[in-house]
Amino acid sequence: MANEKIVVEYKGQEYEAVTVDLSENGVAFRMETPVYLPEQEAIHFTVISNHYKARLCGNIKYVKKDEAEGGWRYSALVEPEDEGSRRQYMQLIYDRVHSLPMEMNLWITAYDDMIRNIKKRLSKTFSDQRKLPRIPVNKEIAFSNGATCKVVNFNFNYFSVLNFDANGNEEEQFDYNTEKGIKLTLKRTGKYRQHSVEELLAVTNIDELIEKNQIDQILSDISNTDEGEK
Repeated sequence: MANEKIVVEYKGQEYEAVTVDLSENGVAFRMETPVYLPEQEAIHFTVISNHYKARLCGNIKYVKKDEAEGGWRYSALVEPEDEGSRRQYMQLIYDRVHSLPMEMNLWITAYDDMIRNIKKRLSKTFSDQRKLPRIPVNKEIAFSNGATCKVVNFNFNYFSVLNFDANGNEEEQFDYNTEKGIKLTLKRTGKYRQHSVEELLAVTNIDELIEKNQIDQILSDISNTDEGEK
């Protein structure tokens, strides 16, 4: 079932998206812009159609840029938050006619058969797939201590950079202030993207940024390609 409204909730923030697919233990949805939804955190979802509404909770397992339709596609493993939502969600999955009794007894044989057959739809494994969006940037930035680099892309937790110039500094951590004055503290990890010369810098103050609800503004600032930002 595609093209249903879904509201994604994380840390007090709400984002509207559109479903791409629904199954008994998974949802896929498309968002116009990428958002920070970490795999290890519980994410809440509300799927809404003309007749049904289901509250779900789960974890993001796969993110990719949707080259065909535009935007970003997220996939999550989910489960209904209560029995009422479970019944509503099954209606959403199977697109039943709205006249089907909403208080159907769970022990009715036909309904039992549906329950037993539900577990087959989400067969794709997520173990080796990207959990956060890799957002292209291609932007030169300068740190507060004079160090410079070119940011190729980032996924909120890490910056992938080229031509890192420490400007004579021996520190491992460097502060970068976005155009809106949000401070990012980046740490050199000594690691590089696989089969690449791009160095990985870890965002060490990510939890603080989340608590201050600054993640969305960071995306806007980093994506701004205007030069001269300090």
